[in-house]
Amino acid sequence: MKKEYIILKEGVKVENTRFLLALNKEEHELYVLHREFPRCLIYVEQTTPLNFIVVDFFETEEDQETSIEFLLSDQFKSDLKNYVAEQSLSDELN
Repeated sequence: MKKEYIILKEGVKVENTRFLLALNKEEHELYVLHREFPRCLIYVEQTTPLNFIVVDFFETEEDQETSIEFLLSDQFKSDLKNYVAEQSLSDELN
């Protein structure tokens, strides 16, 4: 899969959120960027129930084991599920 990047000329300031939504409108896909340790990009598979799939990981190999433990924790999964559920996405994905 070839990755394409868009470089923003101006910085985008996002404060006080550990999660950030990323929409791919062309493919009707939803991603969540986890901005704190462990930093990763999570694909939200549109199934019932929703599935969360880590597709990119931005931590060092030394932190891999700790990162995976954190991502598999019930607290992280609950926080991620609650964040996605709180978003109003029906208009954005269509």
